[in-house]
Amino acid sequence: AKPWLPVPREHLAQAVSAQQGDQNSLLEHYRRFLAFRRAHPAFAKGEIDFLAGEGDIVAFTRRQGNEEIVCAFNLGAGQASIDLGGGRAVQPLGGHGFTGQADAGKIRLGSYGAWFGRIA
Repeated sequence: AKPWLPVPREHLAQAVSAQQGDQNSLLEHYRRFLAFRRAHPAFAKGEIDFLAGEGDIVAFTRRQGNEEIVCAFNLGAGQASIDLGGGRAVQPLGGHGFTGQADAGKIRLGSYGAWFGRIA
């Protein structure tokens, strides 16, 4: 359909029709993340407990029923990490489109990155 307001040429690449099916597009990134969120009810309905973090890190757990998920976000432009401590074993969850990594209870995040995992 023809829009009722003028659309600048540089905005055309952001149209849904231009982004649909392009796995690197912002539209498809959000679709992946929304599907990931729907697959884990603890995100929407679970109890939340914030974890101690330094600098630009925000981290918390969400728990519902038998599922406990760790969510860690780096809100800064530099690399960041958070140590979950206590020898907590975590299993990464895939399907969300972010590239953070975890090893031996320590989560490493790139700039503006995120990591999601299940506490084992």
